[in-house]
Amino acid sequence: MKNLFVIGILSAVVGLLVIIISLAAMGGLFTWAGILGIILLIVGIVIIRKEKNTIAQQSEAAPAEQKPSKQAPAGSPVSGRQELTFYDVKSKKKFKSSQYDVRQKSNRFFAVTQSPSGDYECWKIISNKKAAELRK
Repeated sequence: MKNLFVIGILSAVVGLLVIIISLAAMGGLFTWAGILGIILLIVGIVIIRKEKNTIAQQSEAAPAEQKPSKQAPAGSPVSGRQELTFYDVKSKKKFKSSQYDVRQKSNRFFAVTQSPSGDYECWKIISNKKAAELRK
């Protein structure tokens, strides 16, 4: 799918370049090169739109097929804590979790939990005061 999207972008770019060259060097848009450029541009735009719609449909269908969230290893995130709201950047959705780990990085504190929709972590910035409260 990504390859088709790239082909659409390349087709549109090449179409624009051919149009520019036909206008500058050949004296008009309605030469064979100008018409070829217009066709390439239209084909590229159609491919890009089709791929965007396909990607949007897949991202809407993905939450229905969510994987069950993995249990955290023992000693990692502590459950039974205050529930925090996290934002999953990849799935573009908010979720709540009470299983998280408080981590410090560069004098900043973060609550880190496993994403419910994938095999990656979601990080939430928290204040120093909140970190001290959650670490108790």
